[in-house]
Amino acid sequence: MMLQSILRSIFIDKSLLWDIKFLRRVSLFSDLPEKVLAELINISNLKHYAAGETIFEEGSVGKILYIIKSGEVMGMKAGKDIFHMRIGDYFGEMALLEEATRSVTIKAAQECELFLIYKVKFDGFLDEDPKAGVKILRNLATKSCERLRLMDEKYVG
Repeated sequence: MMLQSILRSIFIDKSLLWDIKFLRRVSLFSDLPEKVLAELINISNLKHYAAGETIFEEGSVGKILYIIKSGEVMGMKAGKDIFHMRIGDYFGEMALLEEATRSVTIKAAQECELFLIYKVKFDGFLDEDPKAGVKILRNLATKSCERLRLMDEKYVG
């Protein structure tokens, strides 16, 4: 029995280290210490989606940030495939700021695993570690500005 417990502990520790290493490569979290990344993993859920499965629908209320651990997703508007995102990308980030309606439908373009961070858990994290929260929100604002700039270039001029 004790050997099983030790092996399970080693596996969990190794899995946590891999997840920390993964989150470090996500731009939103790249400048955070390992302890904070471990806390983020602790408040997140890991969910599997089959190819073609809808993750969320346009018009639904957003309450979750999604981070792609494996696979690929596609964003759709009016039934048209408008973008793809891959490992290390994230979407639904505005849900961490407000529970607004989703502007696109997101589907699994292939089988994928996603980390889910719910707004309510993220709010609790912010209360516990406001300094890390400021870094994440600053990174979020920077990435949102980049995306807005790209959209302007693509559709406006």
